Amino acid sequence: MKPCSLVECVAANSEDIDEYYTSIHRIGGADGFRWDESINGWLGTSHSTCVDLLNCQNLGKNRLALPLDVAKDLVEAAQHILNDQMMVMDGAGHDARRKRWMPILRSCAPQSSAIAKIAVDSMPVGPVDVRLEDIYAAYLQPYASRVISYMLGLTELERVSLFPFITAYVRFLDGKLSSEKEFLEAMYAVVYLYDQLSKKSFEDVPEGYRRESWLADMLLMLIAGHESTAYLLGTALIQGRRCLQKGLERAQIRQVVQEALRFDSPVQLIGRVVKDDVTLHGKHLRRNEKVFIHIGAANRDPNAFENAGDFVLRRQRAGTTLYFGAGPSACPGQSIAAQSAQVFLDTLLQANRWLDVDIAAVRRRSGIAGRGFACIPAMTVHLWSEGASANENS
Repeated sequence: MKPCSLVECVAANSEDIDEYYTSIHRIGGADGFRWDESINGWLGTSHSTCVDLLNCQNLGKNRLALPLDVAKDLVEAAQHILNDQMMVMDGAGHDARRKRWMPILRSCAPQSSAIAKIAVDSMPVGPVDVRLEDIYAAYLQPYASRVISYMLGLTELERVSLFPFITAYVRFLDGKLSSEKEFLEAMYAVVYLYDQLSKKSFEDVPEGYRRESWLADMLLMLIAGHESTAYLLGTALIQGRRCLQKGLERAQIRQVVQEALRFDSPVQLIGRVVKDDVTLHGKHLRRNEKVFIHIGAANRDPNAFENAGDFVLRRQRAGTTLYFGAGPSACPGQSIAAQSAQVFLDTLLQANRWLDVDIAAVRRRSGIAGRGFACIPAMTVHLWSEGASANENS
């Protein structure tokens, strides 16, 4: 039986990327916009519909209203922190906070190069019969974690101790929780991480920020830089291997990253709420109804991208890729994810290395809002014979 809702689709097709996106487009229907009971809201799946929804002034960001029937004090505390983050803010408030963060995010570029070099140098180049290693857990997640932790002034010891709580929080944001126990663990993680950040001596709170809001956004950045960067890197490494066979050069690394963001977006779903009754694409949306914009499906829309299911570096005719949203309301974490991924891949290529992935053994752990890998079995290999240059072999 074919999935008839988004929740069923995610459960049934997390490993088969092509069928996953085909099913979502099937659910969205011909116009890419329909009501989905499984998420209790409207679901946009086509590229044109998602662009219209992202630009619609009558749709706003949705403040979280979490269930309070169990561990009320804990959940309320977590909810207060989450609703103080820029991800639930609209308009000028969000834009002002985002602008304050952009220089900080860009400033971590030099250190990310050093962190990437340490990671790449630690990856053993094995013979053909070497045991495959889960490079997602061993290198990609730690690399992403170290880059964002450095930016926030966390020590390596602090990063390691906080990582399990970061993982629990990420699973909540990505819609990967499967039980009340996991939900409460995620709520505890939100409160615990906020409390740990509050113990740091952050002296330079930007003008116009309350310290509490600054800490809430620091927590958001801590989380945003983890799974999105690691998943983006995993996709780029898996798909980029095929590009290497045609001769991949360092100048093309940015294209690999951009196409990886389109091909299988780390962030899948963006939520909005209807401010006032409005008619969109022939559907009457009522005030306070929820709208979910499936940017992952939009990026695989064959009406917007020729051969949308193929990994193509130089696209001649293509729509705008909607990774992390669009415009001023886009997630600020997009810059650090793309930048960190480019730095890691460039470092890998400079070291004459890539990862030979066992595609059949790759496992994903996906939620309705975000994608993730459970494992990527692979071994590090030399791209070209020792002593030969990239240009000589491409």
